This record gives sequence, structure tokens and C-alpha cells, in this order.
Amino acid sequence: MKALTKYLDVKKTHFIALGDFVVEILTNRSEDVFGEYFSVAQYLEKDSVNRVDYSIYAMEMPSIPVEIFEFVGQDWRSGVMKKGYYVTQYFGKPVAMIHYDQTAYLFGENLDKIVWRYHIKMILTVLGYQNNQLHLKASTVECNGHGYLFVSPGGQGKTTIIHQLMELGAKFNCNTHVIVDSKLFATGIKSNMRFRGIPKDSIFSFEKAIVGNIEKNETNVDPYLLYEPRNMLNNTKIDAIILNRKNSDGKFKLSECDRKTASTILLQFAAPIPTYNLKHDFYDHVECDYDAFSDIVNWTEDYIKEIVGKLPCFIMDVDVYEKRVCDQLFQTLFYMKGVN
Repeated sequence: MKALTKYLDVKKTHFIALGDFVVEILTNRSEDVFGEYFSVAQYLEKDSVNRVDYSIYAMEMPSIPVEIFEFVGQDWRSGVMKKGYYVTQYFGKPVAMIHYDQTAYLFGENLDKIVWRYHIKMILTVLGYQNNQLHLKASTVECNGHGYLFVSPGGQGKTTIIHQLMELGAKFNCNTHVIVDSKLFATGIKSNMRFRGIPKDSIFSFEKAIVGNIEKNETNVDPYLLYEPRNMLNNTKIDAIILNRKNSDGKFKLSECDRKTASTILLQFAAPIPTYNLKHDFYDHVECDYDAFSDIVNWTEDYIKEIVGKLPCFIMDVDVYEKRVCDQLFQTLFYMKGVN
């Protein structure tokens, strides 16, 4: 490790809140390149930080010294990053990743994308597991005191639904990452919201956005620039699970969902190991121990079944760009019975 010290030219340190966890990002870039992913509310002042749960050194450099690669481990993720493959569908130039315990060292270019697309997901999942809490890819809002967990495959309009509900008076908990505990309390990660594929001729609007209207193209927006602080929740009690599907027929339909189906959808599209393809990472995380890896997978499945078993589950079909339909959705959630 001492040999790496000469390459750690730290110019700026960011303390990022991930719910109740804190990640320290140390970078050699003087400008903030992480604001594309993290909201202003996630940045903490150093004096307010009592502990750091994970540290990431992100050292941007166009050419990586050969000496650094000598420290790269034999784990699967470090190996594929050396080849320029990072996570899911993201490819790029080779990156050197070295990690010890609760610290990761990154050397290469465009490291902010790797921190967000890989490390944050892995960190939330590991820290959640260590604290008997489940990290999910899901959205949560509160309507009239009722907390709703929205789950779906990508591209089914979760972000759009959340925003439409916020425009109508809901309270925001999270858009992408949430930590759920055994008592069904959801702690939202206040990362930026990514809007994409919004038809230019739709009624979709940002009328109540603090920053004013926003162009209808793919963009990352800080939720604290969209919604009033009084409508932002640190956590909410989940009262129902909604599996949403986007349609374009101008209709709204909500029907009860079989719990076995709900468990399967959560496991495949919300649980991080299958959703983000982290199975190799967790296998390495437990030092190639098959029993320990199996314990994590089984724990995740059992946790999901326990959550689903305690809550009413629904399948929702909604045209997210039709104002009348969104009004109907909000009224349904606002006055829904039997969810408490």
C-alpha cells in the first residue's frame, strides 16, 4: 500500500450520505463531477460526519502506470475492469481497481461513472446485509400517510410515476435506491432522478418544480431542485407493494397480485445481486466460500418473502403521460383502504 501513496493526489474529499450510511470519496479532481448522480442533500460537511462506512479513492489519470496494476487483486470485478468492462452494459477504457476491507482505490478515466454504476450499488448491498437491511432497486412515495413501494423492470416509468404523484401532492422518499428494514421502514437514498424518453407532445410537466420547466429529454435532476423540502421524507413505512407497467392506451388499472408473483418480481428486478449482476462480486466478497454465498442469496430471498407476506401487493397498468389517468392513480393511492 505504501507504494500506492505517491499516486494518491487528493484535491477534494466528498462525504456522501447514503441513507444512514456515509461514503467518503477522495479525488484528484478539483471540480465536482459527482453532482450528476448525488443530490445536494447527500453532501455532508466534514464536521457533521461521525463515522465513514466506506472510502473510495478516485484518481483520474489518462495513463495508468504499470506498477499500479501489480496491486490489482484476482477477484472477478477487478479483472474485468482491467479489460474495460465495468458493470451491466457499461464499457470503457481499462481501470485499475484495488480494494482492502472498506476502502477501494480506482485509477483511470471517467471514474465518477464507475463509482455510481458499480460501487454505490455494491456498497449499499453489503452495508445493508451487514445491518440486516435489504437494499432494493425501487421507488417509494407517501400519499395521505400511506407508503408505497414501486417495483418494475427498467423502462416501465417508475421515475415518471413518482414525479406525476409529486406534482399532485405526494411526498418523496426515493426514486432508485431504498433500504428496507424488517419493520417495513424504507430509508430512501436521495440520489438524482433520471428522466428519459418523455414524449415532447405529452402533458408531462414540471409545473411545481423549484427550478421551473425542464426540457423533455434524458436528464438527471436533483429532487431537491424539483420538490419542496417539506415534501421530502427520510423514511416512510411501506403499506403496499405496486408492480407497475407502462401503457399508452390512456387507461388505468389496479388489480391484486399473487404474493408468489410479487416475490419473484422483487427478486429478479429489485434485489441487487440479480438486478445488477453482482453474483461474482459477492462470491469474491465472501472469499469464494460457497456456503457463505448461499447464505446471502437465501437471506435475500427469505427477506423478500417476509416483506411480501406482510403487505398487500398490486399490479398497476398506467398511461403515465395522461393527466386524467395520473389524477385517478393519485386518488386511488390517496384513499386506498386496507393498506395500514
